[in-house]
Amino acid sequence: MNIKSRKIILSNGAEIETPLLIPSFSSKGYRFRKTKSGKVVSECKSIIKTNATYLTSTILVSAYDIYYKHIPVPFSKIKLFPEFTIIDSGGYETNEGYGFSEVFKFPITAKDWSTSKYKEVLNEWSARYPAAIVCYDHGEDRRTKIENQIKRANKLFQKYTRFAKILLLKSIKKNEYIPENDIIENIPNFKDFDILGFTEKELGDSMLNRLKFIIHLRKKMNESDISIPIHIFGSLDPITSVLYFLAGAEIFDGLTWSRYGYKDGNAVYTQNYGFVEFGNEEKDYIVRDLTYAKNINYLKRLTQQMKSFAATGGNDFNIFESNSKLFKKVNKLIH
Repeated sequence: MNIKSRKIILSNGAEIETPLLIPSFSSKGYRFRKTKSGKVVSECKSIIKTNATYLTSTILVSAYDIYYKHIPVPFSKIKLFPEFTIIDSGGYETNEGYGFSEVFKFPITAKDWSTSKYKEVLNEWSARYPAAIVCYDHGEDRRTKIENQIKRANKLFQKYTRFAKILLLKSIKKNEYIPENDIIENIPNFKDFDILGFTEKELGDSMLNRLKFIIHLRKKMNESDISIPIHIFGSLDPITSVLYFLAGAEIFDGLTWSRYGYKDGNAVYTQNYGFVEFGNEEKDYIVRDLTYAKNINYLKRLTQQMKSFAATGGNDFNIFESNSKLFKKVNKLIH
């Protein structure tokens, strides 16, 4: 079994502990509203402000949103002090694709985005906030061979050594999946990075195939003595995060925590969650804010369950409570 729970010292000296479940923030998929002064504000900003005191571990934010001030940085303005931050390169906010967890699919009206703008964000980032950066993946020119993606990532990271380095590999052609053979062939080239990332939807056409991809990759990486953790972008719910963990991934982020309610091992429709948890008289905005806080707490509890499971050598599925039988069944199927 590939499950791992460990402390990792990254190349910039920061320390993380896996498994790591990371709340993400993005303006994509959320509404924009006009203030009385006529200023257009992303709903994403209010979500961060509402939850600032609870977000003390690791968060993921987009450089695109930072650049266009959809997210308030420096964080000190809203008393947000995460131990570690992952800065995504902004590709998600500017492309037409959506992740599996999308609830609303508002029209994409992305502003201009480029490598130079990404670098502006990195140049201004305060050393007060230890961070990792994701290689740039915007524009159709990112659809290139895996070895070219690695070379391009190295070129960027060489200029920003104060950040930890996340190599996010993408499919070679639009609407296709990650080429597994090409990934395997390039495993020796992963040694210069801190974290290896993939977007969940590009791993395969079914949950089973995505899990098998991770299992095979982790096995081959171990055989090559490449121990860096695998990060699944877009997976942050009580079921898929654990399943990818069983397959060998260690880091998970997503927007699910701000779109659904975590209840009894599932991600459920927020209004149903609110009715069950808080009663039928609670105002919608109160339900929303309480759900955010409870979801963050749930992720902390799920993280501890995953660590405890790893400590048993992967034998005690009862740790996962309501999902124990499901996880045990899937684990037998994939290993």
